[in-house]
Amino acid sequence: MIHRKGFILCAAIILTFISAPACMGEANFVSREQVDLIKLLAPPPPDHSPRTQTEILELIQIQKTRTPQEKTLAASDDRLSVFRLASTVLGPRFTWENLPLTEKFFKRLARDGISIFAIAKEKWNRTRPFGVSADIKVCSEHASSGAYPSGHSTFGYLAAIVLADMVPEKKAELFERADQYAGNRMVCGVHYRSDIEAGRIAGTVIAAFAMQNPQYCKEFEEVRKEVRKTLGLP
Repeated sequence: MIHRKGFILCAAIILTFISAPACMGEANFVSREQVDLIKLLAPPPPDHSPRTQTEILELIQIQKTRTPQEKTLAASDDRLSVFRLASTVLGPRFTWENLPLTEKFFKRLARDGISIFAIAKEKWNRTRPFGVSADIKVCSEHASSGAYPSGHSTFGYLAAIVLADMVPEKKAELFERADQYAGNRMVCGVHYRSDIEAGRIAGTVIAAFAMQNPQYCKEFEEVRKEVRKTLGLP
């Protein structure tokens, strides 16, 4: 599980920016203008800073102690999919075949997230861990984009927040799974802890803005019904 020590207080960030004027453009639910991660997040530590060196040592230790099973799971979590994220929590019926509205909804939400975090990645262009230290051996695919913030972490926490609103009975398990999903980017050596922390903040803020959008609220209710019916929940 990802440690929470050192996290910026997400609620304070949300309250600061939630009144920003909407400018939706081509966005589905949340636009780049609404959530500017370059303003919201601290810049990443420089490649050869003490913080980055400490994070490199952490990744090397994770690499030394990870089991073959943990490595395989981490590699499998490379997939940016709500079904990959949550099927272990919500059960075997939580599949795209059973949930067409859910698949469409989360793909649209993911596109907003990608649009938002891609700008920050390009701006900071943080070198991936294996580009800083030859001791880091990756175990999954990775984009050529910068490391900060982690896109998988952004999506994982965003999806967990939304799913927990649909299935509050599984809230604790969904957030625990989001921690694992994000942390597996460290297990595979493609992200630092600070990338993961930034992704958690980003996902939380994006979710907060999405929940203010009437179209999101309309589609959310339809998807919530589909999910609960498919899972056999009242």
